[in-house]
Amino acid sequence: MTRSRLVWVNTCRPSSGYINTHVKLIVRKKVGTSNRVLLTLAPYDFYPPPSPSAQLKEVTPISITFDVNIPKTFNGPPVQEIEVQYSNAQPRKVRVGTMDSKIEIVLDGLTPGTAYNVKVYARNEVGLSPEYSLPTQTLQARKPYPIVVRSSPYGEYPLKFDLQWNTPNNGGYPISSVYVKYAQVEVFPNKSASGEFQKKQLLSGWIGPIKVDGAATAYQINSLRPSTHYEVEVTAVNNKGTSDAKSFIFVTGKVPDSGHVGSFAQFLLPSKLVLTMATVLWACLGILL
Repeated sequence: MTRSRLVWVNTCRPSSGYINTHVKLIVRKKVGTSNRVLLTLAPYDFYPPPSPSAQLKEVTPISITFDVNIPKTFNGPPVQEIEVQYSNAQPRKVRVGTMDSKIEIVLDGLTPGTAYNVKVYARNEVGLSPEYSLPTQTLQARKPYPIVVRSSPYGEYPLKFDLQWNTPNNGGYPISSVYVKYAQVEVFPNKSASGEFQKKQLLSGWIGPIKVDGAATAYQINSLRPSTHYEVEVTAVNNKGTSDAKSFIFVTGKVPDSGHVGSFAQFLLPSKLVLTMATVLWACLGILL
């Protein structure tokens, strides 16, 4: 009779600090009163992944951004997550897809002018990889970074525009206020390579700056002209100064077609005035009849 046995043994190597899964296949055949080993496959160990690598992308007074390269595993299960340890904060754990080769990680809410020893690990079902050290120091506190507008450059309304922007990097100090100013402009027929309007010249003076709450991320600009291009600048202020202005050009919506003239007139005029005009028209119609 021939018998086979698959042996799984978990062993811990003190020098490495992780667990190996040891697999061994033994095939035996009973010959008379004794067992004879016919085949023994070489043992195979499953290991944690190798150490990942990382490259810095951006360092600010309050954040560190870096890319992590997902290591390949040749003698163990694939990487399931990346773990980042820094300072006394809770470890940051990010799940990894099977097709991912690189992921971006942002550590924010940091202290300006502070050294951080960022440690990056890869984890699979067996355990944690050796660490990859990424020592980094945040920048000193400074004026806010430029505000990035996230509104579409094509306005929905003819007489107003909903301006929205991302929460700016405050440079290490809270933002006390945001300022908005705008002006009518003429643009070139062709857009830039990135699809943005290109200013040819100013057609009016600047309106503003208009002060907005420092926590705000939106402001509605009113009393505009239909189908008109405007340049807007949004700046943030903290105790260190004012952010650099970044230009954004948008165009207001078109006047509704003739089928919507009545509703557009009501949009333009106060409700009492529209009601008075309607009353006069009905009175004139009564005289004619």
